[in-house]
Amino acid sequence: MAFVQAEKERVEGFQWMYTFAQVLTTVCLVLAMGFIWFTGNRHMHAIAIALMLFSVSLITIDYFSKERASVYYETILPIKPTVIHEPVRQTSIPDLK
Repeated sequence: MAFVQAEKERVEGFQWMYTFAQVLTTVCLVLAMGFIWFTGNRHMHAIAIALMLFSVSLITIDYFSKERASVYYETILPIKPTVIHEPVRQTSIPDLK
């Protein structure tokens, strides 16, 4: 069951990215609101709209990715490693004649 252990480690390895994406999204949205509210410059408004689109895209993609990763992780979590035994080999068959 090396595969299951490797998958657990892999999934646990990228879980931190969801938190990072949430922080990044929040920062982008705050910047976008600041650009709209505190500047009258059309270029800053365009940057704000781009930041909002980026944030909404990131939120959407991350939401569904996190949901699928959670379901996958919960599925492989209860799988316990088992010991696989070598097949028993018969060395010779006795002659019964």
